[in-house]
Amino acid sequence: MGQLLSPSDQDDLLAGIVSQADVLSIFSPPDEEIRREMTDRVIPQCRLMDPDRLQVTVQDDIVTLPGRPENDQVSRDIIEAVRHIEDVVAVWDQLGVADDHLHTATS
Repeated sequence: MGQLLSPSDQDDLLAGIVSQADVLSIFSPPDEEIRREMTDRVIPQCRLMDPDRLQVTVQDDIVTLPGRPENDQVSRDIIEAVRHIEDVVAVWDQLGVADDHLHTATS
């Protein structure tokens, strides 16, 4: 982080702080653009999964993925693909597994 000092400040008092995220934010696409890339391209390519099975949200380049993919492997594939999207800084995995395959016949 860099520190901003007022040029007229003789005592070198801190006037503000600029973080790396502040500087890089001007180069980052809007969150909706990242979300659209996920729902239009990334998720459908993960074993042709229907993007409507996930409730994708993006805030400050952090992706939250609640939903129920078909199985664990699809969940892992989606998380890995999302991590490779440019400008995504973190993925919050809230994926469960569809329980359709968990039902067993009982006698």
